[in-house]
Amino acid sequence: MAWFAVPAVVFLAVLSIWPLFKLLRMSVSEVRPSNLIGGWDWVGFSNYIEAFQSAQLWKSAWATLLFTIALLAANLIIGFLAANLLARAWKSDMFIQSIMIFVWALPPVVIGNIWRFLFNENGLINTTLGLAGIESVNWLGSPDYAIWTVAFVASWASIPFAVMLIRAALLSVPQEIVEAAAIDGAGPWRIRFQINLPLIRPTLTILAILTVMYGFRSFDFVYVLTKGGPGTSSATLPYLAYREAFTKLDFSQGATIATIAMVFVVIVALVYARASRRELQL
Repeated sequence: MAWFAVPAVVFLAVLSIWPLFKLLRMSVSEVRPSNLIGGWDWVGFSNYIEAFQSAQLWKSAWATLLFTIALLAANLIIGFLAANLLARAWKSDMFIQSIMIFVWALPPVVIGNIWRFLFNENGLINTTLGLAGIESVNWLGSPDYAIWTVAFVASWASIPFAVMLIRAALLSVPQEIVEAAAIDGAGPWRIRFQINLPLIRPTLTILAILTVMYGFRSFDFVYVLTKGGPGTSSATLPYLAYREAFTKLDFSQGATIATIAMVFVVIVALVYARASRRELQL
């Protein structure tokens, strides 16, 4: 039976392992447009030393961290509260779930362009604020708001997945435990936070790990909404790697930054695999 897996392993190796090997090799080489197709000169860890000495790397790492924290807060807090509401038997339950699946399935390019129009200087959001007597905000053009605006849009797109995942976990909670707690006098919120929350903690852990992985892979919404601007205030690590490689044509430095971001993803992926294995054993 193991031989049937050989084609899949070869396919994954060609599409995953080989590109990763080329990325790592590029990160320890001097790669410019002049020698992109030809031979690459070995430079060791000088690209990594240059990257870690760059203030922009740490600035992008900070933006990535803020982006990830905002996603975590939205997915875990809002996702948990919304999932508790949808765990009840509402008549509109199927309609709301259909809307969430539709939002979650929309391409990031479509979502980003819609929100870019809404957050425009003369867009719907600022127009609404003006009607309320509030001064308009430069959501996408201000260094103070850009990364938070991108994080809001990414959270809006990811919350439906979090809600559906948490809701499925809540529906798997044994009703006998909930009914026993209610008989003992526990109110609805006490049941949610002292009964349901501990029981679905493995699911929340996996959701948190997946969110962190997504945060350190964040590129699409940054590219569509701000292109890392204004300046580089909203440039996350993946976008910084893209800019170095395809705007400045410094392919070796772009590969180096991409490798650094990938290390974070790999570490979190290992934690995810361990948490998944532990959940299956429960």
